[in-house]
Amino acid sequence: MRPRYTSRAMLAVCGLLFALCSPPRAGAVDGVIEINQASAKAGGVVSGDAPFFPVTIGTAGSYRLTSNLDVRDNSARPPGTVPEEMGAIDVTADNVTIDLNGFAILGPVACSFTPPITCSPNEVGFVATGVRAVDIRGTVVMNGTIRGMARDGVALGESSRVEGVTAMANGSSGIVVGNASVVRGCVASYNESVGFSAAGAVIGNSAFNNGAVGLATNSLTGYSHNVFSGNNGGNETDAQVNAFGHELHPGTNVCGLNTTCP
Repeated sequence: MRPRYTSRAMLAVCGLLFALCSPPRAGAVDGVIEINQASAKAGGVVSGDAPFFPVTIGTAGSYRLTSNLDVRDNSARPPGTVPEEMGAIDVTADNVTIDLNGFAILGPVACSFTPPITCSPNEVGFVATGVRAVDIRGTVVMNGTIRGMARDGVALGESSRVEGVTAMANGSSGIVVGNASVVRGCVASYNESVGFSAAGAVIGNSAFNNGAVGLATNSLTGYSHNVFSGNNGGNETDAQVNAFGHELHPGTNVCGLNTTCP
């Protein structure tokens, strides 16, 4: 006896087949838009976003990675491009939060692990950054790793926040933020230039074995409970912080062989 199919069963089967055959796209859970390698290649993370890297976020809101983002993937870049030209995420709207969710943004750069730190290939275009939000306010990046980008790991504008991010072996700086920003609980290591370049509050971070200083500040910066070691050529007696002399450092910082920083 042949099986009998009800209309409801047929609709369920059709729906399953449609879901399996449809191209991958970003999902949303509790208003958080998901980003992953598949959605980056398919486009449409945000309405109108073109396929391929970089993922462009042009709408305020919350975003979360659900996989690593790897710009070395040939199928994730426009034809005729090379990975060192690519950034991973480009933010063009104020007030965007990106939760890396424990995942990594990966680029093609390889850095030496002994001083002087050199990376290759590096600084191939300013856009070749892990998360880039220049001239944008209120960007938050947290909870993950950015490694091997040809330019900076993270480069954000004013009133930004970076927390719980490891920026490692990038071709320029690890983490760069604008005025009135916060960098907390981050690690910057083996980047060819500075570990952190910040104007705001720098609290509870570690910068070690970067090619330039561990922290570059301006007079609008306060830093506390940080450790800077092995930067600026690996000589512990060399400057670990490039300070203008007007910063606030109310808590203990460790700079190489010195117990406090300038």
